[in-house]
Amino acid sequence: MTLTAYATLALLAGCAQKSEIDASKLPRQGAGAEVEPLTVQNVKELNRLFAAGMTTNEILAHCGRPHGFTVLGDGRIEWSYATTPFPAEEEMSGTYVIEVRLELTNGCVARLNYAYLGAPTGAQQTPLLVRPKNEPGRATDRYGPSLKLFAVSEKPIYDGTFIDTDQFPRLGYIASVPILTISKVKEATSETLVVPDERYENSIVWAITIVLADDDARVLSYATSTNIPSKLFITLNNEPVAAPVLLGPIRAGNIVFRCRDRRVAELLQDALAEMKR
Repeated sequence: MTLTAYATLALLAGCAQKSEIDASKLPRQGAGAEVEPLTVQNVKELNRLFAAGMTTNEILAHCGRPHGFTVLGDGRIEWSYATTPFPAEEEMSGTYVIEVRLELTNGCVARLNYAYLGAPTGAQQTPLLVRPKNEPGRATDRYGPSLKLFAVSEKPIYDGTFIDTDQFPRLGYIASVPILTISKVKEATSETLVVPDERYENSIVWAITIVLADDDARVLSYATSTNIPSKLFITLNNEPVAAPVLLGPIRAGNIVFRCRDRRVAELLQDALAEMKR
């Protein structure tokens, strides 16, 4: 999973000697450990929390283990800490900071990088969204099924599209790129139910449950925790299939929705079966 938008703040400070790190407190390289996000309100708090020259042992003592780390080479490593989403400022206004990445040299903080979620409304009006590392765009459809999830907004958004179809009349606005593209799932089930419709007549619906991979679950948790959308718009190989209502953030990585169209339900069943392999 790659966070596609970053900003960098150089902390021009040296570190006299290399800090010894307790490896047992670190996750595997690139792993997403189950670590609570840092509760912060703005970038200034992060700058104070991770001061220039702070050692790795001091970081571990104050903030606990990172949820992931990467070896950058040339004696540099990067530790990642999730944050509770908070509004970005200046040219990144309209987005939310969701992660801070510490570039460490000789065991000390040298640089802070920030990851953003959302589309900025400030000077840099470029869509900046979280998507999987291997997201190849529309070409995915030719190589296998993929689900794309869009947050639905009642208000117009930058570079957005208004969804108004027979299946989803006057649904709302979605961004030009999804908050998440899914090509693999942990588990997926489809259950046929008989339920009363608005005329109190029995009709058949298909209850679809999708369990996401860990990285995708984390991205969706961020996206639905930040300015919680009222609905998700879901497409399968760019065909609209569902628009479930959200009652709150999706934190466990489980997506549950109902489908009343037999053809769409069968398409989902076949696609999800392939995505589990």
